[in-house]
Amino acid sequence: MPLILSEAMAGDLPSIVKAQYAAFHPHDTMHRLIYPSPVTPTQAIIDKTVARQMKGWEADPHIRWLKITDSETGTVAAAAKWIVWPQAEEEGKKRWPDKLDVNWVAPALVGENAGPGADDQEYVEWAMEQFFGRRRERVNGSCVL
Repeated sequence: MPLILSEAMAGDLPSIVKAQYAAFHPHDTMHRLIYPSPVTPTQAIIDKTVARQMKGWEADPHIRWLKITDSETGTVAAAAKWIVWPQAEEEGKKRWPDKLDVNWVAPALVGENAGPGADDQEYVEWAMEQFFGRRRERVNGSCVL
């Protein structure tokens, strides 16, 4: 099973998102906060996540997706999203928002399908500020993230 590293294309995102949920959901707390969904994500959740990932990819020219493909089956075995800034932050332009919009928080997730904080917008805003606040403070020069 030779594996091939290549740049991902938009059509790869559905496979990448399914692998993302398989790898991180529901046991990774940050994934549950950023991508709240039932323990077994529905196709609607997968589609919504693909749309979110695509929107971010199209809006940010610094994003590069790489994939590993099984050359025998054509299956995407792994992927990574890289954000590449070859130069320092430009004067007058902010790399990171002052406040992150967490409009993806889904209060409809209840019972066994909800993880801790998955439907708590205030908590998710706090967690995201902890995550992105560090980026605002520390990631301003040339970098790959």
